[in-house]
Amino acid sequence: MDLKSPIYICRSNLKEFESDIKFYVKRFKLDDKNMAAHQFKVLLYENKFAAFGRLRDNGDAIELCSLGVVEEYRGKKLGNAIVKELLSEIKQDIYLVTVIPAFFTKLGFRETQEYPISLQDKRDNFCEHHHPGNCISVLKYSK
Repeated sequence: MDLKSPIYICRSNLKEFESDIKFYVKRFKLDDKNMAAHQFKVLLYENKFAAFGRLRDNGDAIELCSLGVVEEYRGKKLGNAIVKELLSEIKQDIYLVTVIPAFFTKLGFRETQEYPISLQDKRDNFCEHHHPGNCISVLKYSK
C-alpha cells in the first residue's frame, strides 16, 4: 500500500482501538462472538479510525466477519481496502455470512449452498437476532 496515501492499515497496537471496535461492532449489529485483538485489522484514514474487519478461525472454516466502515468515511472504497488486506493474509478458502452480498461479490466472493457447520449456526441464529427480516447469504472466497 502506498504510504503517501491517506489510508494506512495496521494490526499492531490494536489495544488503542479496542473501544472503537467494540462501539462500532455493537452500533452496526455485527458479530461480537469471541472477539480478540489479534483477529482484527484497523484502517486509519488521515490518521483517524475509519474501518475494521477480522478473520476468525472457527475450527472448520476461516471466516471474514465483523467488518465495518464508520459512516463519515463511507464511499471512499475503504471497505474494499480492508477486505483485500484481510484476504491477502490467508492462503485457504474464506467464508462469510452477510446481508449485503453484492458488496462482496464485487471482490471475488461467490454465494454457496455448501459451507461448514459453524457458518450454518451463525446463519440460523446470529442473523435472526441481529438482522431479522433480511436475506442472509453465505459466501465463499476460493484461493
